Amino acid sequence: SADDIGTDIARDASGNLYVTGQTASPDFPTANALQPALAGGRDAVVVKLNSTASTLIYSTFLGGSLDDYARDLAVDGTGSVYVAGWTLSSDFPTVDPIQSTFAGGVYDGILAKLNPAGSALVYSTYFGGSAEDRPTGLAVDVHGAAYMTGLTFSTDLPTLNAWQATLHGLRDVFVMKVTDAAVCKPFVFLANKVTLKRTKQHTPAGDIHSNGTLLVEKGDPSIYNSNLTAVGALTIQKDNTINGNVTSPLAVSNAGTVNGTITVGPVATEPLPDKNFSAGGPNKTVPQNGALALAPGSYGVVTLNSGGTLQLTSGEYFFDTLRYPGSTAVIAIDLASGAPVNINVVRNLQLGKEVKIRLLPNGESDSELVTFFTLQGTAVNVGREAYFLGNLIAPNAAVALAKNSQLRGVICANEIVVERDCLFLHHDSPGNLPGPGNLPKASAAERLEFHADQPDAAGYGLLQNYPNPFNPATRIRFKLQKAEHVALVIYTLAGRSVRELVHGEMAAGQHGFVWDARDDRGLPVASGVYLCVLRSGSFSAQTKLLLMR
Repeated sequence: SADDIGTDIARDASGNLYVTGQTASPDFPTANALQPALAGGRDAVVVKLNSTASTLIYSTFLGGSLDDYARDLAVDGTGSVYVAGWTLSSDFPTVDPIQSTFAGGVYDGILAKLNPAGSALVYSTYFGGSAEDRPTGLAVDVHGAAYMTGLTFSTDLPTLNAWQATLHGLRDVFVMKVTDAAVCKPFVFLANKVTLKRTKQHTPAGDIHSNGTLLVEKGDPSIYNSNLTAVGALTIQKDNTINGNVTSPLAVSNAGTVNGTITVGPVATEPLPDKNFSAGGPNKTVPQNGALALAPGSYGVVTLNSGGTLQLTSGEYFFDTLRYPGSTAVIAIDLASGAPVNINVVRNLQLGKEVKIRLLPNGESDSELVTFFTLQGTAVNVGREAYFLGNLIAPNAAVALAKNSQLRGVICANEIVVERDCLFLHHDSPGNLPGPGNLPKASAAERLEFHADQPDAAGYGLLQNYPNPFNPATRIRFKLQKAEHVALVIYTLAGRSVRELVHGEMAAGQHGFVWDARDDRGLPVASGVYLCVLRSGSFSAQTKLLLMR
């Protein structure tokens, strides 16, 4: 009954039509709408029709209480829709925003992504400074990254990794790239380096990609229902079965069994998600064996004590720190609304031993609605026997999934280390996790297993250190068949001696020493992988130690 203006149209691979624009009509036709009513002034609209334009698949308003304009539209291979435009509204709907508030001026840019059903926003954000900002173009690549360009009069337009960081004239062109957690979606693990330690669990599943090296260590034996891709070296050690394809531009080193195709050919680098946010507000503590409910919002340090339950709900959370120094705690998330929850951490995210992510009311099937995103550069540890449901995004950090942990979801990180006897499943993998505390554990004999480089070295052995990964200290144990001279030395992977723990005569039997992650001068060493080498007479053995500060 009022003005309706179409500004862009697109078609997907199935021929379905997508239209965007703006309307002042309160009676604009809607179907399966994300926002069924005009919020005020003019609202943007997003419409999907079948290939002959004879059926309305969905149609929705998108806007706040003032004028909102959609200028451009794009569709990716999954059917997700991206809309760019500008707004006067201070209450334009945002989800997982890179800029959560209207910055001022005449208009701010807006960028929104709708899921394939048009029923929810994957993300929606303002983009602008204190003057006028208007997007004029939009494109999407095969990875789901959005590229937006436009004009700005703002001297304080947000910039990141900028080729030109300041306004040079009355108005300048801007170009931006935006990714989201969905970029990781095809992979259970996506990182610049991936290491899988052996597992007896049946059967980890999900595709794995490394922008650097990918190492599958000696199996137990181990089976993975996964496609493996790596931009760097890809190594599969013995006693591993890969039910999938393996691809690397370098020669694939395979001592296992690949029930798929091994291809030496190009592999594209997969971008890690980027985000920029801050947090601040009251500090909160979940009492030991107690509970604390937090509404979406911004907080300082949130501490989760042993046996406690942190209660969250759908929406946006911003924490300076989310720390969990104890064990057997629960993060319970109410997803009854069907909307996602985004838990954004600025400085430090740690999930300790036996942490459980509990999703209400549907449990594991809602794992895709949950995203933890941390900006930290220090290591993220998902503690031993953890039960993690959701996406864990840590583009600047190394993430360790500790022994006997369960994962349903995705991890994207700078580096990923999956410790022994973990079970991981992608969001879309069939089957279910056993549930908290129900994952089979290694026997006592297996936990005391010795590793030596000589098959006839009965009576000698170097055990795997515990804990591993570790911070700030780890215990190293070994056994000797007889009394003799012993050297126990920590080295870098390059062979440089870091710390001599033992040098002298020792009695037969078992011995243990603690390394405090310091060198021979008493100085702390950096995070990374170190070699512990034991030499006793003609016997020698070594094991890797992973320090994650």
